[in-house]
Amino acid sequence: MNQFFYQITRKASELINSDDYRKRNITRKTAFTRNRKLTFPVMIVLLLNFLTRTMQIELDDFFANVLDAGTDSVTKQAFFKARKSILPDAFQELFFMTRDMMLSKNKIKRHKGYRILAIDGSELRFSKTKENKDVFVSQSRSAENKREKVQVMSRKGNCLDNACAENFFSLLKTELLYLQEFESVEHFITELKEYIEWYNTKRIKLKLDGMSPVEYRLAKAT
Repeated sequence: MNQFFYQITRKASELINSDDYRKRNITRKTAFTRNRKLTFPVMIVLLLNFLTRTMQIELDDFFANVLDAGTDSVTKQAFFKARKSILPDAFQELFFMTRDMMLSKNKIKRHKGYRILAIDGSELRFSKTKENKDVFVSQSRSAENKREKVQVMSRKGNCLDNACAENFFSLLKTELLYLQEFESVEHFITELKEYIEWYNTKRIKLKLDGMSPVEYRLAKAT
């Protein structure tokens, strides 16, 4: 099995470093053509590292311990600018490649006949400020929401309840929450509205025939 995962890693590395892969997954032809620290492969690997801390700390740690390039880190502003030049299709293509390699193996462990892929029962933590409570805590003031922890969705330990919402929240955290810092609640709300607009009108999905949710609904309505 270790040999198999080495093969997947090697194949993924070859794809990420391929110039054809870069050309297929950039928003403009001139993106990542100049000799800069944040190259296309570096950006892909960075984003695959599931960034959870403040962006500048993640960047400093990545340049110091992962790249080991002996060069200074980059600013978070440079990272956010470079990220806008990468299409979501880059990660979809990478996922399909690794998925197909995994499915080529017959020995896939199952639980009661089902393959367990992921369970999202995470929680967000907010500071106990009046501003945050006014925005994020329900006005019902139940015993559950009086705590500083606000559960994202569903009951704890229940991955089936509100599965669609759980999937959306997982994407929201990966594509927005973990990738930048928010200066205030107002800043977060503004970015959230922009993300939801992009998610509904621009973000394509394979199960929607390569269309965004809005495009798919309009196509099915005609």
